[in-house]
Amino acid sequence: MLKCATQRKLNSSTLAGLKKIIMRILTGILFLQLFLVFDLHAQDYKKIHFKAILVDTHNDIISTAIENGYSFDENLKGKTYSDLQRMKEGGVDVQVFSIWCDGEQKNPYAWANREIDTLYAWCNRNPAKMTIVKTPGALMQHDRK
Repeated sequence: MLKCATQRKLNSSTLAGLKKIIMRILTGILFLQLFLVFDLHAQDYKKIHFKAILVDTHNDIISTAIENGYSFDENLKGKTYSDLQRMKEGGVDVQVFSIWCDGEQKNPYAWANREIDTLYAWCNRNPAKMTIVKTPGALMQHDRK
């Protein structure tokens, strides 16, 4: 049987100190585990997000761009809620742009055509980044590229 060379009783303050040290170690381990778990989940959602086809079904940027002299393919941060670069960074794959004018437009048909022409101009300037699709089949064909 082995015996310790020195045996002493631990007083209450020593026990309290040991408990604090043990609690700090356990708390550190717990935070480390939580960090690792949340970090893994963060990676999972990003992986899913960028693998999925992300569709934004409404964007009024065309009207805003015409009214303010902006172009969707320039940096509009601080001016509008979207631009081509931020769409790419956010993983937006499909954008449905709205063609709209209110009843106060003098010539609503001409305004709507101007919006359509603006969208085509953006696509023509950025053929590698955006294209117009008109059917589900065309969308699927474009997505495969």
